[in-house]
Amino acid sequence: MRLGLRHDGDMRLGLRHDGDMRLGLRHDRDMRLGLRHDGDMRLRLRHDGDMRLSLRHDRDMRLRLRHDGDMRLGLRHDRDMRLRLRHDGDMRLRLRHDRDMRLRLRHDRDMRLRLRHDGDMRLGLRHDGDMRLGLRHDGDMRLGLRHDGDMRLGLRHDRDMRLGLRHDGDMRLGLRHDGDMRLGLRHDGDMRLRLRHDGDMRLGLRHDGDMRLRLRHDGDMRLGLRHDGDMRLGLRHDGDMRLGLRHDGDMRLGLRHDRDMRLGLGRDRDMRLGLRHDRDMRLGLRHDRDMRLGLRHDRDMRLGLRHDRDMRLGLRHDRDMRLRLRHDRDMRLRLRHDRDMRLRLRHDRDMRLGRHPEGHNFMSVLKKYRIQWRIKWGLFCHMNGNK
Repeated sequence: MRLGLRHDGDMRLGLRHDGDMRLGLRHDRDMRLGLRHDGDMRLRLRHDGDMRLSLRHDRDMRLRLRHDGDMRLGLRHDRDMRLRLRHDGDMRLRLRHDRDMRLRLRHDRDMRLRLRHDGDMRLGLRHDGDMRLGLRHDGDMRLGLRHDGDMRLGLRHDRDMRLGLRHDGDMRLGLRHDGDMRLGLRHDGDMRLRLRHDGDMRLGLRHDGDMRLRLRHDGDMRLGLRHDGDMRLGLRHDGDMRLGLRHDGDMRLGLRHDRDMRLGLGRDRDMRLGLRHDRDMRLGLRHDRDMRLGLRHDRDMRLGLRHDRDMRLGLRHDRDMRLRLRHDRDMRLRLRHDRDMRLRLRHDRDMRLGRHPEGHNFMSVLKKYRIQWRIKWGLFCHMNGNK
């Protein structure tokens, strides 16, 4: 275990523990903290107006957070499920699940939603005065909808059934094809669209101030969208991955994957992010005036961060190493390793280093150990006959 400390205008602290855990801290104007744990978990923090945090866990789950007006979050889980979120006026969400289901959402003035499931079902939605909806299912059924004063609907099914429709009053359409595909559309103030294909894919759309879209594919993937001031998006895939989004001043995002990884985000004045992975790693983030980040990995490593006026960082690893950092006017660093080595550092006008568990200062502890060593050496020489 190596500890290096330099204090000459900028304060640098380097700690290395048995080749796998590295901690570097530099405090001049920007505060950077880098932590590496056994080659797979990295944490980097820079505090100079923008706060960046990147976390990598066993090469498949990545989380990146930048706080300088826009908030970006990228999450990758076992190389097939990716989630990206950017919040700087426009909110973008991208989700990819086992290379076949993609979801993209942008909400600034035009809201676009694209969904692709197992290479054959695509859905695109744009809402900026004209609302366009495109749906393609297994290469043969296409549906395009445009709503900008006149509403046009085009439907083609296996090259033999074509339908074109333009709205000038109220338009009602009911269509049933070979017992399994049903389409109902009503546009007289509210527009409802229902589509059922071979008993397993359902689509419901209502546009009368609030626009709701529900899609169910083979009994396991559900999509709900409401846009009337608050925009809600719910997606469920194969019974275990859920995504909920509400945008009406507060933006909430909930994602659950295979019953053990949960992600919840609420943004009205406080933004909370909770992530749980395989029942042992928890991540909580709150961003209103104080930003708190809590991370727990395999029940022994905890990380807490608060960023309002004082920034506190607490890290506990395997029950014996604790790190606390406060950055308002005085910066305190406390480190405890295997119950016997404590480090306290205060950097405002005076810098204090070294604290023993018995309450003595560092010099008294050294003096005590020197006296004990002389006594032991004298007894050893006396027993051997060397005076």
